[in-house]
Amino acid sequence: MTVTPLNLVSSLIDLLEQQLAILRQLSDQVEIQTAAVADGETESLLGVLAQRQQVIDQLEKINGDLSPFRNNWDQIWAGLDEAEQMQVSPLVQEVHQLLDHVLAADEKDRKKLEAAKNQVAADLVRLAQSGEATAAYKGVGATDHQSRFTNKQG
Repeated sequence: MTVTPLNLVSSLIDLLEQQLAILRQLSDQVEIQTAAVADGETESLLGVLAQRQQVIDQLEKINGDLSPFRNNWDQIWAGLDEAEQMQVSPLVQEVHQLLDHVLAADEKDRKKLEAAKNQVAADLVRLAQSGEATAAYKGVGATDHQSRFTNKQG
């Protein structure tokens, strides 16, 4: 993307507003994701993750468009007058806040999913051990179903 000095600020603001709109979508989706994780709704979680991937793809495109601004941020910021900085600054701050919110929620959900996975693994181990103990107690594998300690004489 080639940006001339005349449209630099408007291009930057437009891209930041697009980025904000996408991050707001992502933030809304993270709330749905968190609810699905908390409720153990696997199908709902898979659905929201698929939707999020589409939004993340859009975000990656915008981030690519913003790359020239980021690479020269110090120069661009210094070249903005005070009114332009007052337009850009709140947008940048909101981008950071939303991104922090999404990343924190994702990390919290990741930890919940990991704990649930570990719990299922532990339950499976206990179930397998319980099955082995039950089988040993019942004498599974013995060919004679009579008690081994029965007096056969009467």
